[in-house]
Amino acid sequence: TPVTNKPGGWKLVWSDEFNAPLIDSSKWEHEINGNGGGNNELQYYTERSDNSFIDNGSLIIKSKKESYTGVDGTRSYTSARLRSMNHGDFLYGRFEIKAKLPGGQGLWPAIWMLPTDWVYGGWAASGEIDIMEAVNLNGTGGNDVYGTLHYGDKWPRNVHTGDNITPATSVTDNFHVYTVEWEEHEIRWYIDSELYQTQTDWWSIAAPYPAPYNQKFHLLLNVAVGGNWPGNNIDDSAFPQTMEIDYVRVYQQGTSNEDASLQIDAYAQIEAENANTIQGALTANVSGRNVTNYFNDGDFLKFENVQFSEAANSVSLIVASGNNNSQMDIRLDSVDGPLLATMNIEHTGSWTTYSEQKFNLLMPVTGRHDIYILAKHPDGAGDLDYFRFATQILPERETESDSGNTASTFTTMSLNIYGHATMPAAANDYAAIINQQQVDILGVQEGVQDWQIQGMPTDYSRSQQLQDALGNCWDRRFQIFINTCRGNAFIDNDRFDLTDGPNVARTGEWARVSLGNQELNFINVHWDHQSSETRLANAQETAAQVNGSLLATVVVGDFNAGCSSGEVAVLITATQLSAGAKSGIDCIFIRGLTGSGQAINASPSDHPAIVAELLITP
Repeated sequence: TPVTNKPGGWKLVWSDEFNAPLIDSSKWEHEINGNGGGNNELQYYTERSDNSFIDNGSLIIKSKKESYTGVDGTRSYTSARLRSMNHGDFLYGRFEIKAKLPGGQGLWPAIWMLPTDWVYGGWAASGEIDIMEAVNLNGTGGNDVYGTLHYGDKWPRNVHTGDNITPATSVTDNFHVYTVEWEEHEIRWYIDSELYQTQTDWWSIAAPYPAPYNQKFHLLLNVAVGGNWPGNNIDDSAFPQTMEIDYVRVYQQGTSNEDASLQIDAYAQIEAENANTIQGALTANVSGRNVTNYFNDGDFLKFENVQFSEAANSVSLIVASGNNNSQMDIRLDSVDGPLLATMNIEHTGSWTTYSEQKFNLLMPVTGRHDIYILAKHPDGAGDLDYFRFATQILPERETESDSGNTASTFTTMSLNIYGHATMPAAANDYAAIINQQQVDILGVQEGVQDWQIQGMPTDYSRSQQLQDALGNCWDRRFQIFINTCRGNAFIDNDRFDLTDGPNVARTGEWARVSLGNQELNFINVHWDHQSSETRLANAQETAAQVNGSLLATVVVGDFNAGCSSGEVAVLITATQLSAGAKSGIDCIFIRGLTGSGQAINASPSDHPAIVAELLITP
């Protein structure tokens, strides 16, 4: 049982004792990738129970010597990496983790923290807090453990400061308690209550001190294999190895998980006028109701520490609207966080007539979160009295066109991320562009390492870095991304071979996806840049892929020839595609859809992003 109060005013706000039979998905999520963690690591992180599980009251992360193949290629080792992002996010606190570490040359266990919102830019401009790291324990790393801060500017202009300690007893044979106390102007590191480091001096290129350590961070637990720090001289005889974690406990000053006054029950009546932050809107008494009104585009309400004791799937509002097309959005943990619901508010007859309106969430929500309600109408999104969440899923509403058929509008983007020159430093810049455009489905070029290799490429680490920056709402297959928080999902996908150029292994990718209540065939290509003859072959190969499906189709890509060039004309003639949006050599082509788009600046890429809003009609 965790101690609910600690000396110094620390009170327990979040914990996992790992006493349940399964890993608690309301507190942790697995990161699944084989991209090397930005450090040339050798493992593939999986969500299999082979690599992470609960045993005898401890979380076990097991690293194994085995061949494993996923979308990021084949790796010779497997492990697990868990994070609490959007399930446990904290600004300041005392973080205690009791753990026993794996030993062996080449192993790299870590207990650490990353920013949830990356408001100051990509790694490490928004900071990193390493509670505990160790490398090559019982080998060249001895019995040393490290605590470190990474901050300053984006890689490679970042800096780090830290210290290490050698405990008196083995960290691989014994449990030790690793602790960080993080306050506004000071961060302290302890092992078994022994203080061994204090830091007060850090900086951010993007904002004044105490940035970047004045934003919410989340926890990560993982064991890496190899990489820049431990090196790749791996002792394979040491495997399998485990990191055992007895508990994770988070304390904060002046708060308690037993203090109901500091929490909001998601399933109780939540009064709009009691929002912790009211940006732009006013409060008033209307017809005996205390409400928020004059709630116009750009305004928002923030409700802190909303507790979802079980999964919420819908929300109901008591609201009045004199407009026919009012809209509010609900987002999770920040004004540009994951979209929970887009609520089209029906006309209630007048601004003083209130009715209950219900909406399904785009994803279930558990744990503790900040909830943002955003106005999306210039002349009043609705006068809100109160709202509450619910566990039930509501019957879906149908929107009918004049002809009686359903229609689905979505936003697509094509983006060359100029990967070899801008990644991973620009991942958060690109993510901001994509999320700002509210993209449903995205095709990326140069998210794969395809230069001077033979066969189909396997290194999609740049694509994974972009997915990490985009956040939990995004799913990826190779270089095709979909926004699942907008109700989209992959149905099937694969790659197809394109004729290689003199120096580049060319491939295309396709995915059959569900966008709302419609299915779509989506194709992403990057044609050769050196040979017109090769591009003609690429055109014929892409045409064969397009004509292999009867579904409405979108083709996006960097064609390395003008969107009206002879090579592209071969594709258009063979498939009856038409232009949806284009700029130079970056194009979106469509079949069975209507719509249009534009090019937007995507700096630091040397290409624009092409964005189109398209309509599917049965």
